[in-house]
Amino acid sequence: MNRFAGWFFAAVALWAAGVFPVQAEVLVPTGAAWRYLKGTTPPSSPDPTAWRTPGFSDSSWASGVASFFYGDPFTGTELSDMQNSYSSVFLRREFTVSSPADVQSLTLTAACDDGFICWIVTVRPTRRAWGRGVRAGW
Repeated sequence: MNRFAGWFFAAVALWAAGVFPVQAEVLVPTGAAWRYLKGTTPPSSPDPTAWRTPGFSDSSWASGVASFFYGDPFTGTELSDMQNSYSSVFLRREFTVSSPADVQSLTLTAACDDGFICWIVTVRPTRRAWGRGVRAGW
């Protein structure tokens, strides 16, 4: 697997677990369409964090199906120009929780090769392989 091959590949799913975990609801299914922006520029300007807010318009971003990869043959959206051009991809996906008061937990399942930072609305609940002291300005 190359350096980026698994960035959110085929396993992006958010689960909202109600009172009984058996009643889990898939909020974003595997292979769902996402809005994405290649990391050649900040994702939003003049505020580089605006893209993480619900009201941000991502209508100018491309649309693609997870997984996002280059090199290795996966199913999804191939980023054939990524190698030696850019090292990040910004992904956005809207989902609706039908009964927020009943949600006891959310589970994020993601497969990645290098690392990722997850934002849900403006909260960063998790990150993987993103070293301490490394700033994620965007």
